[in-house]
Amino acid sequence: MEKKLKNNEVHIWLIKYDSKKVFTVCSASTLSNEEVIKSNRFKRTQDGTVWAFFHTAVREILSRYVGFSAADIQFALDQKQKPYLKNKVELPLYFNLSHSGHIALLAVTNLAPIGVDIEIAKEIQDARNVASKFFSKQENLGLLKVNRDEFIQHFYQIWTAKEAVIKANGWGMSSPLDSFDVKVEHYAHWFSPILRPPIASTGVYWIKHLLLELNCCSAVCLNIIDEKSIQYFDINRVIVKEMIFENNYL
Repeated sequence: MEKKLKNNEVHIWLIKYDSKKVFTVCSASTLSNEEVIKSNRFKRTQDGTVWAFFHTAVREILSRYVGFSAADIQFALDQKQKPYLKNKVELPLYFNLSHSGHIALLAVTNLAPIGVDIEIAKEIQDARNVASKFFSKQENLGLLKVNRDEFIQHFYQIWTAKEAVIKANGWGMSSPLDSFDVKVEHYAHWFSPILRPPIASTGVYWIKHLLLELNCCSAVCLNIIDEKSIQYFDINRVIVKEMIFENNYL
């Protein structure tokens, strides 16, 4: 069943890998030859299996928007090394994938370039020094006001928001993380980061923190002016049951 995007929508798909199941959909007939080769290059077989699962889910989800089969979807990289669809489609389709452990997010929209990030919020040794090294002055001042029990959660809220901004533009990890500020506290609505040189003139960005899973932090970013609504879908409730994994076996 083909899904439609309204002009003011961003679709966020939550994808979970269940190690107790083997999914027949993760096969060479769905993934490209390059994707199969990449999944086989992981040192740990389990890591390759999870990677193949997530990228098969991406193909299956995107196929519902463009009307092509999952196997017929073709990806390419733009000048910033961001993946895009080579298939000819009626409207542009922007998407971005992020995964951490057994969980992943796929953001889909036809509005503008998009970035998404999800991280499992685990303890980080010497996290305050990490923050002082990579975060902006304003973000670190905000973290000083956070009590010890809430520090890691706020740390990851900043991290995922900044990652989402970077991915929305395709800057790559070499971009200076202290060249823009995001909100330290969880923010329920779209908000705009404060940009400084050298990225101050690169665009207008809107960020939204996402509350999707316990012990996880995530954020999505659009390079667009107006605030937009967001629709949340859980692949385990919608897609697994209806579309992708009906033929899985234990």
